[in-house]
Amino acid sequence: MSDKICFVEGCDNLVGRHGARGMCPKHYREYKKETAPVCTVDGCTELAFAKGICHRHYYRLKTYGDASRAMRRRSGEAKTYYREYYTFGHMKRRCLDEKDPDYASYGGRGIKICDRWLGPDGFHYFLEDMGAKPQGRYSLDRIDVDGPYSPDNCRWANDWTQAGNKRGKELSMRGVYKDSKGGYVANISYRGERKTKYFKDIKDAISQRRAWEEQLGIEIN
Repeated sequence: MSDKICFVEGCDNLVGRHGARGMCPKHYREYKKETAPVCTVDGCTELAFAKGICHRHYYRLKTYGDASRAMRRRSGEAKTYYREYYTFGHMKRRCLDEKDPDYASYGGRGIKICDRWLGPDGFHYFLEDMGAKPQGRYSLDRIDVDGPYSPDNCRWANDWTQAGNKRGKELSMRGVYKDSKGGYVANISYRGERKTKYFKDIKDAISQRRAWEEQLGIEIN
């Protein structure tokens, strides 16, 4: 720890461990604020964090590929339609974020999101185009599995609709998988209770899995 006195006129504070350049911590913080570069995004006055932009715009650059193009949350819609907002966010992450576990199957193979849903009011237009998410086991589905996320290629679909629309027309569902003998296994584990059953037909395995979920009171949105 330095026992030197801050050189700023009229200041008797010690430079100390957190001070620098002959200034006490207080004056050094003021010095950094005055000399640090400001974010280069038009209209932003925050201090630069990396690549000449602030934390907020740096996050937008990493997430959306453009520091100035970011979704502006409409707090009322985001709070009221939180299920739709979660789906919307997940769609963007798996198409735009290379670190997302699902990126390879979406953005990594060229699946795009339409510009209307990517703008500053993207969620507002997404909600306007898709409407509220139905209650129950519904999720966002692309009609053409190789096409983009857009109003004319998306719908709210249940498990059965989505299962028949998988890439390669292969049925699938959480908790159902193919075994080494060519059959299918329905499996569920919930609060210490585990059930497993084997089937020749995947549709029977899916039906069993759904029946178990209803018996155990599991709701997946």
